[in-house]
Amino acid sequence: MLCAWYQPAHGQTPFQTEHLSLIEDYVLTKKLALAQLEIDQILADSLQDPMTKNAATAFQVEIMVEKEQYDKAIKNALECLEDKSFPPALKVRLWIQLGLIYEVLQQPQKSLDYLHQAQRYYISNPKDRYYGVFLYRKSSLHRVNDQPELALPLARKAREFGEKNGFFDVSGSAYFLLSSLHRETDSIIANKYLKKSMEHFSQMEDPNGVAAMLVNLAMVENNKYNFQEALRLTDSALQIAKSNKDQMTIESSYLAKSTIFEKRGDLDSALHYYKIYDDVGLQRVIQEQRSNIEKINTDYSLRQEILEREQAEKRLESAKAFNLYLWIFTGILVLVLSFLTWIGFRLKRKNNQISRQQNEIQTSHQELEAALVKKQSLLRELNHTVKNNLTLILSLVQFHVEELEDPMYRNKIEVLEKRIRAIALAHSQLTYTELVADGHFSDLSDYFHQIRLALGSLEQGRVHYHFNIQPLEVKIRTALPLGILINELISNSLKHAKTKNGELEIHLNLEKQNDHIEITYSDSGSTFTDEVDPGLGLFIINSMVEQLDGTLEQVDQTYLISFSIL
Repeated sequence: MLCAWYQPAHGQTPFQTEHLSLIEDYVLTKKLALAQLEIDQILADSLQDPMTKNAATAFQVEIMVEKEQYDKAIKNALECLEDKSFPPALKVRLWIQLGLIYEVLQQPQKSLDYLHQAQRYYISNPKDRYYGVFLYRKSSLHRVNDQPELALPLARKAREFGEKNGFFDVSGSAYFLLSSLHRETDSIIANKYLKKSMEHFSQMEDPNGVAAMLVNLAMVENNKYNFQEALRLTDSALQIAKSNKDQMTIESSYLAKSTIFEKRGDLDSALHYYKIYDDVGLQRVIQEQRSNIEKINTDYSLRQEILEREQAEKRLESAKAFNLYLWIFTGILVLVLSFLTWIGFRLKRKNNQISRQQNEIQTSHQELEAALVKKQSLLRELNHTVKNNLTLILSLVQFHVEELEDPMYRNKIEVLEKRIRAIALAHSQLTYTELVADGHFSDLSDYFHQIRLALGSLEQGRVHYHFNIQPLEVKIRTALPLGILINELISNSLKHAKTKNGELEIHLNLEKQNDHIEITYSDSGSTFTDEVDPGLGLFIINSMVEQLDGTLEQVDQTYLISFSIL
């Protein structure tokens, strides 16, 4: 039994403990539908003890994260964390899940804050399976932040902890991390770790984990030009994923096959499997939307049934009271009876009017909900399509970079890749929040910081950045060209600015002056070289300023840019 963390609370039966253990088994082996059925039974049972319901709620958050329903997961997790009666042993799991969510959403500081809370918990409490999960989550965060020197020790520690305690999901995930961290430096060790990861997922009877590792091994063989072996591994992963209805691995398997055929030069087959990958992804999104709509309809029907029952009880009570008074006054005065009858008629008419108004309100509410669901679905599909197209373009550009031998043309294509990546980064930054969906964007400081990080590979020496960004709100049509403009300015400085001591100082100041935004950009370089098509960079800068309907003035190494707030 995998549920080693759970201890029965006072009054709980062994059946309840085994019930929760079964749910955890389902979650670990990615049998999410079965886990959800068990959770729904617990939450619907009014006689269940609070401890069991709290544990079921924590599992519910993990399932939401697995399904990439991050908004719902954050909302439920924060509600639980605000509940003072929620046990710390369950809170630590929510902190770890929030750390994962914000890692995926590219908000590393928030992710690190939640992981630090989990770390503080384990200082004074026993280390259970989720301690191993905490270790490889923190290692993964350092890996995506390009900090391998911090990620490696944590991944090794997670592997040792998982192997020592028999938590094969922990050790399997740790081996996968180690493989990723060694992929660029030692492909043999990386391949060895991938196989170890697959062995551990197999020992815990997690076919989805095994299938995922087969896909990664296939990509390793693809990089070695062992196309037949890569296709064999991909077909094996696809067979396992289909038998277990693992939609995510099915998608990644088809994408891997498309990549293999593309590298082999069979573009027709590559396009065929990419279309299948795109269709499977779209079907998964549609199915998730249908499931959400069915759940909303079920909840709404249940609420309506309760409301109708309450209204019927109230009407019954009113009728009883009315009949009582009627019997009392019937024998006394006919006039009183007539008066009461008239009052009853007026009340009935008023109730009918209220009922009609309620029906109209209900109909309007349903129409608004349907329109909102449709809008959200279309927006997600649009963002998904744009993201896939940008990823495909970057993959094609990277593929051509690897084929070019001429340094000059290779450098030109790499510059093109950086510019496309800046657009991809802008799309990623501009598609998450409700405000962005309505056409507004406010976190320019983080936006420029992400652009600087993406250009790190161009740094040729020590570079010191001095950003002074005034918080303000702009629209998407302003934020996108502004991001491309800043990308080109920093790129030009990193590639062309010459300094005497090898240290480059870059200053960026952005502030609002009345109804204008004023930008001052400069670097400490003494001159620019004429390498790598500088005229294109200047053309892009001028184009973005023109798109912003602004003005540009250059004095030595300082750019003064001004434009109206749209």
